[in-house]
Amino acid sequence: MLLLLMTGFVASQAQDVQPQFSTESDPVYYRLRFNAGDAYLQDQGAGKQMQTVLAYAKNGQTYALIGTQNDFIMRTDLGNYATINASGFFETTATAAQAAHLALINSPNHAGCYEITKKNDTNKGMNQWGGTGAGKKLGLWNIGDNNNGMKFYPANYVPPLSY
Repeated sequence: MLLLLMTGFVASQAQDVQPQFSTESDPVYYRLRFNAGDAYLQDQGAGKQMQTVLAYAKNGQTYALIGTQNDFIMRTDLGNYATINASGFFETTATAAQAAHLALINSPNHAGCYEITKKNDTNKGMNQWGGTGAGKKLGLWNIGDNNNGMKFYPANYVPPLSY
């Protein structure tokens, strides 16, 4: 039991990182965790809305930021790309040409956190819609909202078990 507690303690102490922007041919993947609710971003499959999850998944939970800080697309480890549907919610597509062009900014109200915005509209950030925690769809809401701030972790980071 002590070993389990110590292992959980060590895992929970993993450091978030500043994301590196990459290319299609040499992607660098990260696990994205929302600061409020401790939920992770999950690709549910091409054509489906992205959502938050608490449990560790083997696939669909790491993302590469391809491009630059002011103009990038997000590719998941499943090979899908983040886009924004007609209703304003994030989903994934199998086609890079349909990916949303995004920007990454420092969260104005949450020290050490980032927010993902549309490239040409940095007034609204990716938001856990209707609260925090598992099963939330992702939309766009005012920058600085409590449900927007996120941190990046190495792709090999395994979140500690939650009970």
